[in-house]
Amino acid sequence: MKKNKTQLDIVLRLGCFDAVFWCIMASFGSYVVPMALQRGYTQSVVGIMVSGYLVSAFAGQFFWASICDQLRATKKVFLLGVSLTIATQLLLYFTRSALLFGLLYICLGFTLQPMGSILDAWMLKALKGSMKTYAPARGGGSIGYAVAMLVMGKLVARFGYGIMPVCSTAVAIAVLAIAYVIPDAVFSENPSESPLRERVSWKTTLSILKNKSYLLVLAVVFLLGMEIAPVNTFKISILEALGGDVSTQGMDGFFSCVAQFAVFEAGALLMRIPAPGRLLSGAVLTSVSIFITMNASNCETVIAATLLVGVTYGLVTPAGRERILETIDPRFQTTAIGLMDGCYSFFGGTVAMLYAGSLAEAFGLRAMLLTCFSVSLAPLALLVVFQAAARRNALQHRNVRCCTHTCCGENIPGRIK
Repeated sequence: MKKNKTQLDIVLRLGCFDAVFWCIMASFGSYVVPMALQRGYTQSVVGIMVSGYLVSAFAGQFFWASICDQLRATKKVFLLGVSLTIATQLLLYFTRSALLFGLLYICLGFTLQPMGSILDAWMLKALKGSMKTYAPARGGGSIGYAVAMLVMGKLVARFGYGIMPVCSTAVAIAVLAIAYVIPDAVFSENPSESPLRERVSWKTTLSILKNKSYLLVLAVVFLLGMEIAPVNTFKISILEALGGDVSTQGMDGFFSCVAQFAVFEAGALLMRIPAPGRLLSGAVLTSVSIFITMNASNCETVIAATLLVGVTYGLVTPAGRERILETIDPRFQTTAIGLMDGCYSFFGGTVAMLYAGSLAEAFGLRAMLLTCFSVSLAPLALLVVFQAAARRNALQHRNVRCCTHTCCGENIPGRIK
């Protein structure tokens, strides 16, 4: 009973920590694109800026996560990243140079976005890799982001974009204070084990890319990122075309994160579905969401479609984390999580944004959404092919008489011993 109470206390504390952290993104990062459009930057220029941001964020994912794995320390890296984020956000808002604005936005991707993955790895280690407790704790980030998006949408609509640096700086300082008092992640269960002996190099870290199961996860989330990024980036333009405004975007973000929260909190039940099945479900829901958005005639329909994207994130994130914990060496798991998030949120988006802005400007938002829908069929096909191959292999293994049946990880009674 006491152990369960202690575990619940850890989950609640980490959930609150995650909630406050994601308020940084909701109070500033999520409104940089609308602010840029309001300052008069064209969609193609914004598209280039977002591409740079995504490339930088992807590089940052690998850089910061690898540093954590090599130094076997999460807390110091996290504190540094959030501190740099505060400075970058303030400079970004107050600059009036378009070039400097774009460069600082790119720097923001390098410092802010990777900290979410590092915090996820921190939580997983604190919870000893338990997905049943990780999912509810991670749900705290979703609900924090949801509330902050809703509040910020109203505040920006009423007071203008000048409220962004005030709110984001206050939240970031609170995050630093919380991180300072929370114990660092434990990288080794054996306290007598020398951490110096286990330090890894950049070369050994890249060995995770030889893992086929992990590569499948990366490919799927990369394709999901390609189809989702343009929709999210130009969500304000989609909503404005249907009569909405920045306040509507806040509502859109709020309901998406509420859907994420609900799915995360149902994590223990959803874990009964194998990870590949959850990945496939997420791919289906994303395709349906883009199709609905493409044919929407009002803002309410767009928000309903965004709910499905929230559900997708709630399914895909724990499923990917589960595969990493099962198949990746513990020494490299922070890097593996960072690369997964980088492929989903940044690398896929980088590729998509190379054409999305120009496509929307030249042919309209519907043409861009149609392209995104076409891309959404690729992860569906990939997962169906791999699922079919896995079933064939499983059937072949059941028909093979062997002494230990280690080929499929089972010891079947009645076989030759």
